Amino acid sequence: MPNTKLLAPIANTILMILLLAAAVSHDGQLFGTSADEFETKETALITTPPSSEVMAEANYQKTHFSKRDEGVWDIINQENKTIGSVLATEQYAPDIYGYGGPIPMYLFIDPAGIITQVKILKNDESPSFLRKALAKGVVKQWIGKQVSHLSTFQPDAVTGATLSSNAINQSLTTSISHYVGSNLQGEKPNYFSLKNIAALLVLALGVYASFYKKENKKTLRMVLLVVNVVVLGFWCGTFISLGALLNLVHNGVHGASSLIFILLVALALIMPLFKKHKKYYCTWVCPYGSAQEIVGKLHKKKYQPSQKVMAYLKYSRRVITLGLYVAMWLGVSTDIMGFEPFAAFLFQNASWLVLTVAILGLISALFVPKGWCRFACPAGQTLDWSNQLD
Repeated sequence: MPNTKLLAPIANTILMILLLAAAVSHDGQLFGTSADEFETKETALITTPPSSEVMAEANYQKTHFSKRDEGVWDIINQENKTIGSVLATEQYAPDIYGYGGPIPMYLFIDPAGIITQVKILKNDESPSFLRKALAKGVVKQWIGKQVSHLSTFQPDAVTGATLSSNAINQSLTTSISHYVGSNLQGEKPNYFSLKNIAALLVLALGVYASFYKKENKKTLRMVLLVVNVVVLGFWCGTFISLGALLNLVHNGVHGASSLIFILLVALALIMPLFKKHKKYYCTWVCPYGSAQEIVGKLHKKKYQPSQKVMAYLKYSRRVITLGLYVAMWLGVSTDIMGFEPFAAFLFQNASWLVLTVAILGLISALFVPKGWCRFACPAGQTLDWSNQLD
């Protein structure tokens, strides 16, 4: 028999190497820092004016640039006349994050100070969230606005894509503020928002319940399962998924939106150090695991796979997880949230594939206890591997 105590840290090391490699392979960035920044130890962003392709899309033909400031260029036509300006928001708003990272943009302004176009550049935001925000007009509301008159402008966020729309609005507000030399104020991070406070209370309840040993523990557990689903799942949209872990490694920690997620990860890694808490997050916190357990209580008769079937199923989650890591490492796919069922809690933005996987997982829970958790979940397998180090 192989020495499992020796194999566990080896497997975990390989796992972390794959995770880091997947993050770097996406666009050469790790914890929000590029390879060039690691080498030069510089933190200031170096930006360039739009490419000729971007300028053509913005209907600017045969023009050149005159640099006004870092991240700001005047657009000059063939008659050597200034016909507008363009701002690179990443110069002024590098730490304003949506769900998956910053959303860099080029902001075009005409000579009268009117915003004419906003061009969104390559980003790590979940495509479904960004599509929702754009479809609801989060960018269109800025077009036609006079930059010197924006002190009273309150841009709207998009329900269901709040992080994405807020990131766009705050990035534009901050960039315009530097452009006009005014003191426009975007929405400041609120670490003690009602959502965060509610999530903190739910996490505290989970820790308490995991150590609770009295007779009415079943009642307490049912309450915990429900608040996990309602508060952490549907209201806060905060959970540990492979996509979220990749975003953490790729972009690092930024702002109030990361607070609860960091606490989730910390609890998932620290609580297993206590006896009988090896699968703490999956058992006591995970909103989708909680939803499966609640649904499972509706049908008491469960299907019990044969020993032969179980012999294969016990490896299925490992194979799926390793397959996803290798796929990310090879650059095949980094939008893992595109098919993990956790994103179904953000149902206004979730794809049909996500919703289908989530619904099928809940239906299967009627007959097989927490089938997704036991046989498919890559996030759960990742946590299991990491917890084998203790």
